[in-house]
Amino acid sequence: QVSRKLPQGEHKIILQDSSGNILQSEDVFVEDSIKVGGSVTTGRYVLDSWIILVMKDRTWFHNRKTKQEFVEFKMYPNSIMEVTPEILCFKDERYYIFYSMITMEPLLEVAIRSIIHYDKNLVIYKKDKNIVINNYDDSLVIEDVDKYSFSESTYKLYIYHPKSDCVEICNLKSLNNSPIIYKPLHQGVIKGFIYEHYLVLCSDEYIYIENIEIPNEQYNVAYKWLTEYLNVDVNHIYSSLKNVKLSLRKDE
Repeated sequence: QVSRKLPQGEHKIILQDSSGNILQSEDVFVEDSIKVGGSVTTGRYVLDSWIILVMKDRTWFHNRKTKQEFVEFKMYPNSIMEVTPEILCFKDERYYIFYSMITMEPLLEVAIRSIIHYDKNLVIYKKDKNIVINNYDDSLVIEDVDKYSFSESTYKLYIYHPKSDCVEICNLKSLNNSPIIYKPLHQGVIKGFIYEHYLVLCSDEYIYIENIEIPNEQYNVAYKWLTEYLNVDVNHIYSSLKNVKLSLRKDE
């Protein structure tokens, strides 16, 4: 192992064996080091587009593509994720802060407990009894949401409205289109969703499970027997269904 400080400039590093044969040759360029301040470093991030040093009183940014560098004071997040080259997500003890690296200002601040999903296209979060879908430019507010489920596999948001007793399906790939309305196939009280897009309903004797994406795929559980002989209630059964694989009797 060889350790040697190289001056600024271009160098050729050659690795040879004991006979002098060249095993590897690399051209490297050494740039002058940059002092970013005397504060203590608390985080280091090498992202696709950015190199970031977080200190106790500031954060230093270096754009790996444009070589742009700058320092932001009074900004020291606990963690940093790159959403896009132009948008970073800062996370502290309470909030996700989506920050524009173009305008150098926050685009959106969401409480951690309220976030449902975020990616390069949008942020979905709860606000009071509503769900907000924000595309980093504009927001769509869905009001009076009782139960909901987001599916990464279908990239859809399933929302139950108690007043209409139906499920509204929002295709997040095209928010300009009107949502699709799904009417449950069974009569019963809607308990919620499992496995992203399965709807769970309860009648006097059965728990019905309907695949919203494939309506003819249905299951049921005779929960009256379970409640009487195992001394468990419907809410307990529903909670259990959310944590186990679907292996129920198909409804003929």
